[in-house]
Parts: sequence; structure tokens; C-alpha cells
Amino acid sequence: MGIKNYAKLNRAMRLLTLLSLVAVVNIVLQFLLGRWGIRNHIVSDYYRVLEVSLLCGVFWLSVTQQRVKKVLAILAMLFVVAWFVDLVLSNGHQRLNNEMAMMSRLVLLVMSLTTLHAELRNERTSLTERSVFWVSTAVALYTTGTFLVLAFSNYLLALGRTYFDVAWHINWSLLIAANLMYTKGMMCKPQA
Repeated sequence: MGIKNYAKLNRAMRLLTLLSLVAVVNIVLQFLLGRWGIRNHIVSDYYRVLEVSLLCGVFWLSVTQQRVKKVLAILAMLFVVAWFVDLVLSNGHQRLNNEMAMMSRLVLLVMSLTTLHAELRNERTSLTERSVFWVSTAVALYTTGTFLVLAFSNYLLALGRTYFDVAWHINWSLLIAANLMYTKGMMCKPQA
């Protein structure tokens, strides 16, 4: 949807389209590395910082209040610093990095709720006609739904692949719902 109508999209939705392309590359790389027997955890570690940065950009471009923009920028910078420190201090990628995964979910949840709150206060058009509503809601849904899966992923792996697969089916279902909401957001008319 985003690629097809790229020229008609506002800057925030163009950035969301870029995030969608990066997400596809992330999934393909993880799948291929996993099939080849190569640890693919590092791919998600690098994707995580791109995801937070790009979604912050989408939210930042979508809101008009300078105070909210400042909060979003500070959250993104703090996350990037924490991610970099974790990268420097980690001893290789022998396991899923649950701590950074959960931190990214929390940062994205705060960003999406902050943006949604700012948009609720703005009554220029119906909330459901604004792309930022759909994107913020999708991020909130996906991040809250997958938080527990991420928190217990190493524990689920220790229980066996069956439990891990069930948890990731839940994750994929939430991701599909979020992507449908992103698509709805891209279909909204750009706001003046």
C-alpha cells in the first residue's frame, strides 16, 4: 500500500513505508540465517534500534505540539544510548536480548500513548480519519501484546520448541493486526 501510493503519502507515512521495508528485510534475514543454522539474534538487535528510531520519526512528524516532539526525541535518544551501551557491554549474541527487546517495547508504548494523547486533545478532525491514530494504536496493540512473549522467550525456549512456537504464533497474529492498522493509517487522507 505504501509503495503503491508513496507519492501521495505525507512524510510520516513515507517513513512508515520505509519502516515496513526494513521490517521485511529483518524477517527475511532472520529466516534465512535460521535456515542456514546461523544465530540470527543479532539481526533483531540491530532492527530494534531502527524500529524505535523510525517509529519515533513517524510520531514526531505526526504531532504539532513542540512539547510532545521534545518528549519523543528525548525518549528516542535515551533508547539509542541504552542500546549502544548494551551493544558495547554484551558478551556476544548467545541468546535473545530480552532486556533490550522489553525496553524497546516500553519506549514504543510510551511514544505511542504520548502521541495518541496529544492527538486526542486536537479536535481538528475525527480521530479515526487521522493516520497517526491508526499507527499509534497499532504500535500500542503490538507492543503490549508481545511484551510477555519477549519477557519469557528464553524461558519458553528452555521449555521446548512447541511452547516457543505457540508464543510466536501469538506474536505473528498481533503483527498481522498491527500491519492492517498501519495500512488503514496509510489510506487516511493527509491532514493539513
